[in-house]
Amino acid sequence: MLNVASARILPQSESGETIMARNQTTPSYLLYAEDDARRAEWTKRLRRHGAVKALGSAAEIQRELERPRPNFISFIVDSEGDGRTIQRILKAMRRSNADAPGLFMSENEPRSPEIIESLGFRHVLRDAPISELRAFLGYGLALEITRDPHIAAAVEQMGRQLSLTVKQMELTALSTMTLSRDELIEGLGVSPNTVKTRIRQLLRIHHEETMDALGKKVLRAALAHATGSSPTMGDAPVGALPVERKALARPRPGTAKTRGPSVKKARGTAKKARGSKKAA
Repeated sequence: MLNVASARILPQSESGETIMARNQTTPSYLLYAEDDARRAEWTKRLRRHGAVKALGSAAEIQRELERPRPNFISFIVDSEGDGRTIQRILKAMRRSNADAPGLFMSENEPRSPEIIESLGFRHVLRDAPISELRAFLGYGLALEITRDPHIAAAVEQMGRQLSLTVKQMELTALSTMTLSRDELIEGLGVSPNTVKTRIRQLLRIHHEETMDALGKKVLRAALAHATGSSPTMGDAPVGALPVERKALARPRPGTAKTRGPSVKKARGTAKKARGSKKAA
């Protein structure tokens, strides 16, 4: 069934305090990278979207997976090869969470691609276009927000077709939720003006007038992806927004210090110039 997430993402207690969806631990990325530089690079990228558990040994991964109530947005494994140790890590990750998206990145093609695929991990070469990473991260965030793989797949497809950023894919997924503007501002952890700017930019890219129209467009695409399943308007489990994922605050979109002349002013200037030319 295609779930339409109509519940509130940020439920509140009687005192008005925001509580985390699903009453679980903070969702985070679980990253395994043997190389220190690669681990630091991945951590910097992922922290824009949520908390990160960045580890460099199989023993550390195992201990992390054995913690009570693990809650992972996605699994990322960056390694030189896919030997037995890496395969054990992939299997342990998948046993801990059957649904979390997984990414395996390496310098060369893996020797056992069928094993990686069977465990639900995508393989991406290190020199692959950045769009591949954006697509994976955008899919993971859409799945975390909506808890619906069909919506996440529709968002990823739109992201690829329209060259959306990860943040834009995230906001595209949010368009399917019944959130008020205040809830959206609180959940994203940014200022009202920033939310307004991001929404305006996103709607222009999607050629839609409102977030509601965009949400319906995403749901139609998700329904098509689900091959005939019907959307359900009841409550559905929902995932965590950036504030709940402890994502780092993003700077406000830059505003130009100077603006070009308005169309009206430009026309007036051109008319004055023509008049001067005739007088001459």
